[in-house]
Amino acid sequence: MTRRTATGSRSSVAQVGTGHPFGPPPCILVVDDEVTIVSLLATVLDDEGFRVIRAYDGEEAWGLVVQHRPQLVITDVSMPKLSGIDLLRRIRSVHALAPTPVILMSAAFRIDDDDSTTFLPKPFDLGPLLQIVKQNILVPN
Repeated sequence: MTRRTATGSRSSVAQVGTGHPFGPPPCILVVDDEVTIVSLLATVLDDEGFRVIRAYDGEEAWGLVVQHRPQLVITDVSMPKLSGIDLLRRIRSVHALAPTPVILMSAAFRIDDDDSTTFLPKPFDLGPLLQIVKQNILVPN
């Protein structure tokens, strides 16, 4: 979009509504078998300007990862059909998907962080979660 300034020259203006002046908003996949957690995270991330895709088990999530190639995956560890750990293994096993940052959430397990995987214990505060999300989205792989 181009706008004329008071002096008559043109200036570029970011499209309103995306929150991301350099293109479409980053896509985040949120995966949990607890509907309330998925809804809460999706609402918060959407309010921050991200495009959010939702899944409620690991198998559904895997299909969405392959289809949409999100810039970040936030997943619970304990889920039906395919655990968050197995989802992470599948993502890491595909060369084109391997660099995708993943945030693992769990109330029961503790997993060590590495370069592209972050662990977030449940329950969690939204402020630190958003900070982790933004760090993972903005830092190139």
